[in-house]
Amino acid sequence: MALTEWKIVRDPSRLDSKINDARGQAARYAAGSLGGFEISSVRFLVTVSEDVLAERPDEVSGDVTYRHVNIAVAPSTPSRT
Repeated sequence: MALTEWKIVRDPSRLDSKINDARGQAARYAAGSLGGFEISSVRFLVTVSEDVLAERPDEVSGDVTYRHVNIAVAPSTPSRT
């Protein structure tokens, strides 16, 4: 099992806020009753957005790595040059 926390990002300017919310929620889950069941060293923070959002590097906090994944449901067409 893997611990994942999903957030919808309707406004790209709120990405940092949504990531912070997801990280906090994932930490609370890991500290609670689910703490022994998930893979504790990597936690996935998934953002769902209309278009592709800027990539974010993994964040390491102690012995935990937070991996950022963006799922764009209607990505714009890349330019052709």
